[in-house]
Amino acid sequence: MSGKVTSSFKEDGVCVVELTGEISSNSEEELQLALIDSFDLKCYFVIINVANADNIYAPAFKIISWAAEVIVGNNGRIILCGANSEVSEKLNIIGMDEVAELCQNLEEAQELLFK
Repeated sequence: MSGKVTSSFKEDGVCVVELTGEISSNSEEELQLALIDSFDLKCYFVIINVANADNIYAPAFKIISWAAEVIVGNNGRIILCGANSEVSEKLNIIGMDEVAELCQNLEEAQELLFK
């Protein structure tokens, strides 16, 4: 399944980016544009939901790392949620837990965001 990126903005100033399918270089531009849209709206509280992502490849991780730098630099927070075991393993190997908070699901991410 090819990758798909969708984003939505919540009333509380949170941007939720949903990743679906295989997130590779083919989805790279979509992911970057979704995050840039968030930053253009001064939305620096971002949840990236990977619950429906079959796999995430290096180009997407680079974009997420870049986004984390922008978000933290603007006193925001970034949370990745819903990773399956394969994606979770990759997140840990590349140290993504050092730049973004990780949690089980979207509900938990929303609770964590403003703690």
